[in-house]
Amino acid sequence: MSNYAISEDKDKELTWDEVRSRSQIKDWVRDIMFSELQSGETFVEYGSGGSSLSFIEKIRERDDGCKLVSIEHHEEWYESVKKVTEEATEFTLLHKPNKYPLTVRDGKYTMQIPTYATPFEENPAGMQDYMIPKEINWSEVGVVLVDGICRASVLASVWHYIKDGATVYLHDTDGRDWYDWALSLYRDVDDVYHNMKVLKK
Repeated sequence: MSNYAISEDKDKELTWDEVRSRSQIKDWVRDIMFSELQSGETFVEYGSGGSSLSFIEKIRERDDGCKLVSIEHHEEWYESVKKVTEEATEFTLLHKPNKYPLTVRDGKYTMQIPTYATPFEENPAGMQDYMIPKEINWSEVGVVLVDGICRASVLASVWHYIKDGATVYLHDTDGRDWYDWALSLYRDVDDVYHNMKVLKK
């Protein structure tokens, strides 16, 4: 889960606890996610941040060979998370920026994906490395959390790569019907709570 308000003081490095406190996923939901993960499997997370640190802690508690891979497009946030997780050997943080960051709004070019939490952030152009990173061995992936950008395109891409029986969670679903076309690919779609869906291939 990404939260790009880095710090009021741009030179100040965030601590583990400061990054972890930004998680918006409830502890009991994390417990459900990890109950789906089998020994030695990989948990893939789109959008890094506070939840990543909670997941690292859970993997350390399990101590059964599981790994966490987080995929982040936002450069400054990637650097902040990287600094606090450098010693986490069970964690891989991938920086996958937009290859074609120019977008047009109101007749002007801008260098960032505009307007988070709206359909405007769903444009997958230039995001192919983000959607399916070559570093991931998809045969080992048991659980995926989609909590970054281009969510519908990520859901559709992941569907082609995950093994049968793998579980996918989609965060921040309330009022976002623009995900519906991608959700229709999955055989089972249920609500974990009002703002989180669980999907099965």
